[in-house]
Amino acid sequence: MSKKSGRKIVYIISSVVILLALCFVSIKFIIPKAYSGSETTFSSTKIETSTKAETITEKITEIITTTAKLTTAAPSTVLSSESGTVSSETAAQSTASAPSALVQASTASPSTIHVTDDFSSLDNSVFIGNSRVIALKNYGLAKNVYAVVGLNVDTIFTKSVSGSTVPVIDELNGKDYEKVFIMLGDNECGWPNKNIFIDKYAKVIDAVKERIPDAEIYLQSVLPVSNEASATSQFGCTNENINALNVKIEQLAADEGIHYISPASALKGPDGALPDNAASDGIHLNKSYCKIWLTYIIENINEE
Repeated sequence: MSKKSGRKIVYIISSVVILLALCFVSIKFIIPKAYSGSETTFSSTKIETSTKAETITEKITEIITTTAKLTTAAPSTVLSSESGTVSSETAAQSTASAPSALVQASTASPSTIHVTDDFSSLDNSVFIGNSRVIALKNYGLAKNVYAVVGLNVDTIFTKSVSGSTVPVIDELNGKDYEKVFIMLGDNECGWPNKNIFIDKYAKVIDAVKERIPDAEIYLQSVLPVSNEASATSQFGCTNENINALNVKIEQLAADEGIHYISPASALKGPDGALPDNAASDGIHLNKSYCKIWLTYIIENINEE
């Protein structure tokens, strides 16, 4: 073997030995440390993620618990504008739907007025008006009633009550009633020009004065209607129009030097509408509410 070949073999062997030595060192020291570091990093990340997950879980549990406490809270913690408290069922309905709260309010009966069954003090009075006034006669609560379905400030001079042939206004001829209670306006709520209504109402007042000059004349407020009747009226008989018309009627009474009386104030529910239990159709009062109407009149005719 030549020297050149021998050196080559030594070189190859040396290279192999060095390569093996490097592999050994890598396997023994470098790779384990790198693996160890990677494992530690992964482990730390895993722990951190787990911790965050636990924290989120705790927060969700806290929210669920709080919600459960609010849901099962005592009814007394929910306030009402009237009694101070409402039931949890009512509170749930109110939260779920505003109209439900409105309906609930509109079924409340007026409780601030004493109701009587003795209306004899009105025996020498007369009531004039439309179909809502007819109820006073039908229930036997008022002795003298001249009322016609659909009566207004025009037809009072032409329409007659059942069984009569003379216009309503002429029923007053030759009578000596002490007080005349007029309620018109329901059928005129939809008139676009309220001033025309007032002008014609003034003529009605003049006609009453001509027929029974010594009587005290009372213009009554137009009574409210239920929320449903107000919302579905095809003739403009809404509570908004009624309220606006009553302002004008009150001013008319002042201008004519006669009385204005507002039974509407005794018949409104907390929401300003006629309570749902006051009338089957939301307009024409049942007997109980007719009694409230007349009781209000008796208690207020001498307080002006």
